[in-house]
Amino acid sequence: MSTDTALRRLAGGALLWAILPAPFLGIIMPPFWIVAAAAAIFALRSSKPLVLSLRLKNLYAIVALLIVLAVGGWRFGPLRPLGHLVLLLAAAEVATLSGRRSFRTAAIAAGLFWTLAVAASTHVMLVVYLVLSTGVLWWGGMRTFLLLEGVPPQRAKPRPHHLVPAVVAAVLLAVPVFFLIPRLRSPWVSAGTARRSVTGFTTAIRLSGLGEIQKSRRLAMIVTAPPGSRIDPALARFRATAFELLKTGLWLPRRSHLGPWVRPGTRLRLARGALAGALTFGIELLHPEGYLFLPPGTVAVQAPVRLRLDIAGGVLTSSSVRGPLTYRVWIRPGVRRPLGRPEREDLLVPWRRTAFAGLAREVTGGAVSPRDKARAIVHFLQTRYRYTMSLPRRYSPDPVGDFLFRDRKGHCELFAGAMVTLLRSIGIRARLVGGYSGGELLNGGRVLEVRDENAHTWVEVWIPHVGWVPFDPTPPGNVPAVQLGRGLQAVRWVADRIELFWDRSVLTFDLRDQVRVLQGTLRLVSGLRRSAASGVLLVLLAATGAVLRAVWKRRTGKTGIVRGPAARAVETLERRIERQGYAVPASATLRTIGALAASAWPQAGTAIGRLITLAEDELYGNGAPSAGRVREVRRLRREIRRRGRAGTPARGRSE
Repeated sequence: MSTDTALRRLAGGALLWAILPAPFLGIIMPPFWIVAAAAAIFALRSSKPLVLSLRLKNLYAIVALLIVLAVGGWRFGPLRPLGHLVLLLAAAEVATLSGRRSFRTAAIAAGLFWTLAVAASTHVMLVVYLVLSTGVLWWGGMRTFLLLEGVPPQRAKPRPHHLVPAVVAAVLLAVPVFFLIPRLRSPWVSAGTARRSVTGFTTAIRLSGLGEIQKSRRLAMIVTAPPGSRIDPALARFRATAFELLKTGLWLPRRSHLGPWVRPGTRLRLARGALAGALTFGIELLHPEGYLFLPPGTVAVQAPVRLRLDIAGGVLTSSSVRGPLTYRVWIRPGVRRPLGRPEREDLLVPWRRTAFAGLAREVTGGAVSPRDKARAIVHFLQTRYRYTMSLPRRYSPDPVGDFLFRDRKGHCELFAGAMVTLLRSIGIRARLVGGYSGGELLNGGRVLEVRDENAHTWVEVWIPHVGWVPFDPTPPGNVPAVQLGRGLQAVRWVADRIELFWDRSVLTFDLRDQVRVLQGTLRLVSGLRRSAASGVLLVLLAATGAVLRAVWKRRTGKTGIVRGPAARAVETLERRIERQGYAVPASATLRTIGALAASAWPQAGTAIGRLITLAEDELYGNGAPSAGRVREVRRLRREIRRRGRAGTPARGRSE
């Protein structure tokens, strides 16, 4: 195998390793990483490169740029077009690699995409990929160095026992780098995934253009019951606020008539009456979206941040609050807290009002009261329409009309939006409400874990003399419900804790956290300096310095000049013959040391002579020792040690 073939296979392997996370990123479309993978496999299996003229390469670059622009360009943020372009160029460079110069270009392209993939990854498994990458990059870098230095490919193999120290050193170096590098925020990191439809609470509900919605297992909330009690599944519906129809297909929270801010730590009363007998639950919100999520029967809430009420009974936080946020709620089951008075927006209906009103009158039939009409519409939607999370990614001017009269299938937001529209079209006030429903009970029922896949939308209907009453038109089998943690509960618990630590300590680690770490380090150093432990620290530092100095002196010898492996081996040989009773003069040359060693161990005379020759070449020759020279010195040292043990050293003194 030639050096060029070895370099081409090395570049193919590097590209294949770099695109390993690509299918899971969400910003790289499958055709692009499939093309790159095909080019990498071709480079690994083929002994000859793909030959393209300079004109064809230039034409390929232009076509690649046009393709990248055609599939979205910068509309999805900078990472997506950059990743697509780098993949196409890297594929071409790897497939046509024919020498050292093109190898450097291919390696740079693969390294750039690897950096992009790491920057865009958010899953905790990225840690495993990074640790493995340190070993892969070290091995590839060492083999590249040996190949470019002219070592034959069959012999250019890095030492496996050097791999573990290299990985450990890289990981230790990564820790301070992580604390020191600046933070990159949207759109540089997360813009590529912003267009992806996944479950989760959002303050902007769009009913059109979502396409297929994927379930997200990301942890959203952790609810903890007071000691000695369990979480009632009836409480597992957490309301954020009501939404109003801003324009066709878009619902936003009601931010009019906001109440005054309440200071952090102040208990905010939400319903009249004493708190005696109320249950106190703790809720940890991992990714705040501007609202607190409250279970039914909540009469008071307390949080370490400023709070205020909106007109729909939602509890807002400051927009600057970032997770995790822990707050307490006081719950009295059966108590209905005020959720605001009805507004004129609660009767707003999009166009096609005649069709909506006709269908609503047909469905409600002989029902008279608003409650009975709401129940009739719930039954109609649950029995005549099908729940699905896979819809065409099309932008419709009337998504509710398409759901009711054409598609007849959709997700919970379309079911809720349709019910609100039908009720409003016949003069009944209704509004769309968002939050979470259900979760997984753990720890004997004391802990409820709520994930993004538990995000849900339902309807509140205004019933005179009663208030806002919740209704859920989504088919019951598709409403997120409470599940009991069974089977590998302990394993899932540990996995959730690891993921939670990853979200808290890595993904949301920002400039403020960096400042806190720096302040804590300065306080620690200041405390150590004023305490008795500072003396211990100084002793440890002095001992470390002494060890490093001794290692350096042993490596450089008396002259302070860095020696090669053969010269260091001769110095070791000198110390050994001194221990055997031979006096070595201070002015002894290398050949004098060799003669004394040969007289001590005659059986190793040939190996000693060769070692002396290599040491003279290192000290008085030019250039650094090659990898082959290092291996030969190691072989000679082993041979001298083995033959020295076989014979009995002749003791004597040299004058």
